Amino acid sequence: MTRPQHFGVLLSTPQAMNDERALAVRAALNGRVIVLVGMMGSGKSAIGQRLAARLGLPFVDADAEIVAAAAGMSIPEIFAKYGERYFRDGERRVIMRLLNGGPVVLATGGGAFLDPRTRDRIAERGVSVWLDADLKTLLKRVRRKNDRPLLQTEDPEETLRQLLDARRPLYELADLRVESREIPQDAMVDDTLAVLAAGLPMLEDLRQRAQSKGFAKAMTHLYPARAEGDARRQEIVRVALGGRSYDIIIGDGLLQRAGDYIAEIAPGAACAVITDENVARLHLPTVEQSLKDAGLRVTTIIVPPGEASKSLSVYGRVCDDVLTARIERRDLIVALGGGVVGDLAGFVAASVRRGSRFVQIPTTLLSQVDSSVGGKTGINSRHGKNLIGAFHQPSLVL
Repeated sequence: MTRPQHFGVLLSTPQAMNDERALAVRAALNGRVIVLVGMMGSGKSAIGQRLAARLGLPFVDADAEIVAAAAGMSIPEIFAKYGERYFRDGERRVIMRLLNGGPVVLATGGGAFLDPRTRDRIAERGVSVWLDADLKTLLKRVRRKNDRPLLQTEDPEETLRQLLDARRPLYELADLRVESREIPQDAMVDDTLAVLAAGLPMLEDLRQRAQSKGFAKAMTHLYPARAEGDARRQEIVRVALGGRSYDIIIGDGLLQRAGDYIAEIAPGAACAVITDENVARLHLPTVEQSLKDAGLRVTTIIVPPGEASKSLSVYGRVCDDVLTARIERRDLIVALGGGVVGDLAGFVAASVRRGSRFVQIPTTLLSQVDSSVGGKTGINSRHGKNLIGAFHQPSLVL
């Protein structure tokens, strides 16, 4: 299974090969992503493209990736049809995927850095650079276009002022700050390179010192320095299947955070957790509490361990239990266990209400690398194994 690739715009120039400062910055990145954050109109895309060219790195615009993932719908159209919350959920998933793709210059939307999960992931995989423009500069720039959904109000200037006031404290959490001024863009790139060249060595030193004190992860801030500890690291693999696409999240501590991840794709939903007796003793209390903490209603359905549970009788009983729990199509079935539980729960999800969403939480090595991905679900019959079933893709794999 290969990691999905994003397609950045590579704008390398001969200058990137001869610019000593650019070469020094690229070496100091040590494989990290440069993530540009800040308000709409701060210059993230324009400066990002020129910065990428100076560094000889691909440039990726997160908004363009979101539009591509939405089959060409523009961001105003996504806002109008689905709302801001839907857009922010998709934006977060796109940025997390892009951060796994190796060193690039990544321009993010104005609201992306507000999400604490996104900030945590940027701290793990990148260096955040805040392009800080004042209100006057922002107004001058955003008035050139009429494609800002959040400014479609009676008083765009006041709306922008309120947004800037609300977001500034969070932008200040970025690793580095560059003043975005009304100067030639190449001069802005010079300023950004200078800040990176001065800040990256200090940033790395502070992170290493934080780790030596027992913090496995720390996002440090140059004014003043700080550290936030979190020993967990994650990988996100996107399975690109058009409208049936889903994420595979790989990492430590996922059972404790299962509720947060599931709530992202189905906020306020009900969950029917299907597991076996052995896994229930080991892991069900952790997952159940995580789901409840995330505001999800939980029903548990426990089956005997082993291949015998992949039978028509057990399948029928579990389907009835799911319906008794009033699981609707907007809700989720959660498979917590090895291949037997995943195959059974997946087929139940494919059948109940003619197709319900489900999440795979595989607990064995074989199920993690095989049966939990690809949508293969089914049960056995007296004629052989897995002869009754369906292909039904999960909504998420943890």
